[in-house]
Amino acid sequence: MNKVGMNYADVPQYAAPNVVGVPKLNGKTNTNTNFLYEINAYKEAQNCHLRFPIESALDIDWDDLTDVITNTLISWQRTLTKHEEISEFMSTKNLIFTERIDNIEINRKKLYELAFEVLDVPKVGILDQSLCALFSEGKTTGLVIDSGETSTSVVPIFDSKIQSKPY
Repeated sequence: MNKVGMNYADVPQYAAPNVVGVPKLNGKTNTNTNFLYEINAYKEAQNCHLRFPIESALDIDWDDLTDVITNTLISWQRTLTKHEEISEFMSTKNLIFTERIDNIEINRKKLYELAFEVLDVPKVGILDQSLCALFSEGKTTGLVIDSGETSTSVVPIFDSKIQSKPY
C-alpha cells in the first residue's frame, strides 16, 4: 500500500494499492496498451493481469514501481491542487520514503535514483519504518513488532538506535 501526505498531517492524505493492471487482449497480456494503476487495476481485474511491483525485498520490478509511485503522487497532487503540473509540484517538495528493516542497499540506491532523476525532487530521505512507528508514539526506546501479510519483524530500539538487524 502506498500512503502519501504532508508532514503536518496526522494521517496520510492519500492511499492506494501497490498494483499494476496490464490489460488482456483475447485472454493474453497486452503490453501495448495503457496500464491501470491503484484501485482501477482491481476494478478491471477480470480484464487485466495484475502485477505487484514488490514481491519481496529481493524481487522488485523497478519499472512498475516507478510507474506506481509516479501515478500515486499524481493522484495525491490532484487532491491538493489542480493548477500545477506534477513536475512543478514535485520540484518544490522534499520526499521521505520509509523502508522495512531488511531492505538492502541496492534498493536504497534505486529509490534515490527514482526520486532525483524521475521525480526531480530537491531532497530525499529514507527512514526505517520501525523508527517512524516508535517516534509517532513519542518514544525513543521500545520494541517494535511489525507483522504483515508475508513477514514479521521484531526490532529493539534504544535511544533512537536500532540495536540489531534481524536475520
